Amino acid sequence: MILIDKGITDLITGYDSIYQADIVLRRRWRAPLLQAYSRRRQRYESELSIYHNRANEFRKRFRFGIWLSSILLILGAVAFPALILLGELGSLRGPILCFSPILILAGLNGWALLGMLWMWQKERKKPPPPPNPLGKRISEELLSEWRQCLRGSIKSKKVNEDDTGINHLIARLVPLEDNSYLLDHLSILENDQVNVLVIGTKGIWIFDVIHVNGVIRWNDGVWTRSRGVHRLQRDEQNVLAQDEQAYESVWSRKAISITALIENSLPDVISQNPKLARVRGGLVFTHPQARFVIPDGISFNWGIPKFWFEKLRTVPEVPGIDERTSLRMIEALLGRHRELTLPSQPKSMLRISEELVRKSEDKIKSWIAEE
Repeated sequence: MILIDKGITDLITGYDSIYQADIVLRRRWRAPLLQAYSRRRQRYESELSIYHNRANEFRKRFRFGIWLSSILLILGAVAFPALILLGELGSLRGPILCFSPILILAGLNGWALLGMLWMWQKERKKPPPPPNPLGKRISEELLSEWRQCLRGSIKSKKVNEDDTGINHLIARLVPLEDNSYLLDHLSILENDQVNVLVIGTKGIWIFDVIHVNGVIRWNDGVWTRSRGVHRLQRDEQNVLAQDEQAYESVWSRKAISITALIENSLPDVISQNPKLARVRGGLVFTHPQARFVIPDGISFNWGIPKFWFEKLRTVPEVPGIDERTSLRMIEALLGRHRELTLPSQPKSMLRISEELVRKSEDKIKSWIAEE
């Protein structure tokens, strides 16, 4: 997942600009690219022909070397016992016998030299064919670089204990998927924030993080915490949240607000597929020393991080949510966030996309000029 920098603007126009780069750059540079590719292809064919000719010549000489070394080795091996058996040579037998080891040694050296030449030939690499500049989409590489510019950083300054749990949850969510986006500390309501929000092919997920230890109980909308579960310790319970501020009530208000915002911002998309605006998720208890006394059959969802990670990993994708739709939702949410907070220096993704396209065009010019 990618943690989004909340200071970005021009999200969709920047995304569309990247995708249009294929059409613009191909139309502008098609003829020069094909000409440069043709020249490289001709040079490649020439180098490949030389490579094959040398390889064929090497194989011929290698076969001759095998034949010659084998003949010398066989002659030496056969001549040595034969010369010993011939008694008519007299005093000449001694000098003649010296040639047999020489033949054997020459044959063995020939085989060793052939082995070295074979290893040298194997290391000679076949010339690679030039890449077809029109064979892949230019936008694929640009889009990967553009996505990296979307990345934000985990909030370092902790206002309360829940920020510790939020940072922990985000750090564990980021490695899960590549086709989803994360938003943290997102202001949607006047006096509250969405702790963690996930948007992607699995839909929209809101997580409210509670980072408290002890034994946490829920009873008819009242959340309490105590240090133990024994009967004598029940008097030590402290109320954490209740009534309208109960955790599940706060989560529900955030989910309703986000659903309404997305429906108003993307009426054309939601009218075709109303399920796209469905918000899922729930409460995440992140403290490792927390224990829970929560009855079954409650109307809200809750769990520890491990439960939600498995949920996100196994839940099926929502039909109709592609990357552009996800980014449209994020742009609408960030627009609302900027309305409620003091905006920092904006980071225009359109400007970044234009810069990436310019760099890609410079690479094309450089590739054409390389000869």
